[in-house]
Amino acid sequence: MSLKIVFVTKSTLSKKSIIDILKSGVINRINAIILRENELYYEKYGDEILDICGQNKVEFITHNFANYAITKGLKSIHFSFECFKNIDKNLLLNFNDINVSIHNKEQLNFAIKNGASSLTYGNIFETNSHPGKIGVGLEKLKNLTNLTNLDIYAIGGINLQNISKFKDIKIKGVCMMREFMN
Repeated sequence: MSLKIVFVTKSTLSKKSIIDILKSGVINRINAIILRENELYYEKYGDEILDICGQNKVEFITHNFANYAITKGLKSIHFSFECFKNIDKNLLLNFNDINVSIHNKEQLNFAIKNGASSLTYGNIFETNSHPGKIGVGLEKLKNLTNLTNLDIYAIGGINLQNISKFKDIKIKGVCMMREFMN
């Protein structure tokens, strides 16, 4: 089974717009995009990015903006753990896939108990996004996969050079940011 490739955006990492990055060929190398931007970015570019994804059969996933996702009829959403803790649980009824970022077993248990249907776990490797924070590593990721049957996505320091390290781990996919933003 091949891993799902998820592009997690952070527009401040590139001089190019997310739209230009997608049009440069990245759209053909990914299965999904998590638009991890602020509300103003969604207002300005969200619809165009959603259109590009639709034309290329790439899943568009909002990050924390449930109302935008509901308005657009999107059925998948990604939440930071902090946002998920405070979300109106009635909003979750609008989604088929509720993905929550977690960093430990306690967050895993909370996310499962409160309606998460998939998880993003990391950071797996050291990454420039979290300087000085040592990655949890592949062994902790393997251990986490044994605690749940939910789909798990790995994030943090993952790129095309190290993606093969995940081939024997029971995960649904990997999330990459700098691999596509640079």
